[in-house]
Amino acid sequence: MSSKKTISDLPSWGGDPSMRMHVHKPGSSQALTLSEFAGLITTGEGLQVGDIVLRPNWSYPDALECDGKLRPTADFPVLAGKLNIGAFGTTPISINANSGTRFGSTLTYNIKQLGRVKVASESGYMRIYVDNVLSSSISYYSTINTSVFKTERGIYFKERKSTGSESVYFVDHQGLATAIWTASGLVDVLGAISISPVVDVVFVKTSTGVLLIKYDTTSVNQGVSIGALDAQGNTAAWAVQAENGNTYFVGTIDGVRGLHKLTLSANSVVSELVVEGALVRLVGGKSNYLFFGSGNLEYRLNAEDDTFVSIVFPSGFYTGVAHGSSFVVLNGSRPAMSFDGGATWENVPEMSSYRGVDYDHTAGELVICGGAGTAGSVNGQSGAIQNNAMNFPSDIVFRTPKINSGVAGLKAYIKT
Repeated sequence: MSSKKTISDLPSWGGDPSMRMHVHKPGSSQALTLSEFAGLITTGEGLQVGDIVLRPNWSYPDALECDGKLRPTADFPVLAGKLNIGAFGTTPISINANSGTRFGSTLTYNIKQLGRVKVASESGYMRIYVDNVLSSSISYYSTINTSVFKTERGIYFKERKSTGSESVYFVDHQGLATAIWTASGLVDVLGAISISPVVDVVFVKTSTGVLLIKYDTTSVNQGVSIGALDAQGNTAAWAVQAENGNTYFVGTIDGVRGLHKLTLSANSVVSELVVEGALVRLVGGKSNYLFFGSGNLEYRLNAEDDTFVSIVFPSGFYTGVAHGSSFVVLNGSRPAMSFDGGATWENVPEMSSYRGVDYDHTAGELVICGGAGTAGSVNGQSGAIQNNAMNFPSDIVFRTPKINSGVAGLKAYIKT
C-alpha cells in the first residue's frame, strides 16, 4: 500500500502556468489553471494601462512583459504615451519649438520645475508658481538668488533677510513651501539629493563649511543635521546625484580640492576622492553621466564605474542638467542643448534675454527664463518664463520598463 504525499513532499513549482489547481464547492469540483487564475486577479476595472503586476511566465493578450525591449508605438499607443513621458520617461530627441507657452512679467534669473510647480528667482523674491499661476512669494532681501535645486520629491532654496536667522525652504509637488532649517550664517544651498523614497539631504554652505541637512519630505518637522564638510572660503562647491544614486561633490573636503564621491546614511557622511584638482564645475541630473571641470566643463564621468573622458564643450557654460544617456542642456548667455551627449549643440528657442534653464522629465518639458517680452514667441505671448515640450521617439517606438521579479516562475507585466 502506497503512502500519501503531503504538500511538503511535492517538488517546487517550476513556473508552468498550464498546471492545474483543484477548486471546490459543495456538490461541485473543477480544475483551474494558474494562467486562468492570474487572469482572474489581474484584470477588471481596477487595473489601468501602465499598471505593473506579477504573473506566471506566459503570453497575455492584455499585458507586455517588463523586459526593457523596444516595441512599435502604433501597436500600443496609449501605453507608449504613458511610458515615453513620465516616470519611465525616455530621453528626448529634439525640442518642439512651436510649443512655447509664456508667463511672468519680471526679469527672472533662475528657474526649477517639478511637474506643476516652478520656483523662480527674481530680484528680491523667490516666486512659487503652480500651473503657471503665482502661488506665493518669499523675500530674498536686496539681491538675487540663483541657487535653486531639486530632487524627485521637491525644490530647495534659501531665503535672505536684512538681519537675523534665515531659513532653507522645501517646496512640494503642490507648491507648498516649508522652512526645514533655520539658523544664522547660512550662505547658500549647494545641492540636494535623495537617500530614500521620502528622505532628502540638502547641502548648505555656511561661514565655516558645508552643512548636510536630512529632511523627511512627508513631514512638517524641521530637518536634522547629519554631518558637515570642511569646505571653506570662496571656492565653488556643488553637490549632485546620479541616476544610480551615487552622490558627488566638487570642492574641498579634508583640505583636498577635487571631485569627491559621498556615501550618505541617515546620520553620517563619508567621502572618497575621485579626481584631485582645482575643479569648480559639476553638472548632473537624472543620468549616470556627470560633467565637470575647472574653468569650463571639460570631462564626462560615468557614475557606473567612476571613469571619465574628455569632452569638448562650448565655452562659457558652467551649470545645467543632464538626462538619460544623451540629453544635456547647459546654462549660459544663451542656453545650449545637446541630444547626442555633447557631440553637437544647438540653441534653445529665442527669448528676450536668457538667465536660467531647467529640464523637467516628469512633464517632458524644457523651461527657460530671462527677460520679459514677446521676442521669439510663436503666438504673441509676452513673458519672462517659457515652457517648450520635448519630442520623444514615441511616434516610432517605446520601451517597456525592465523589471526582474526575483520570484521563480513569475514575471512583471505591464497592462496595455
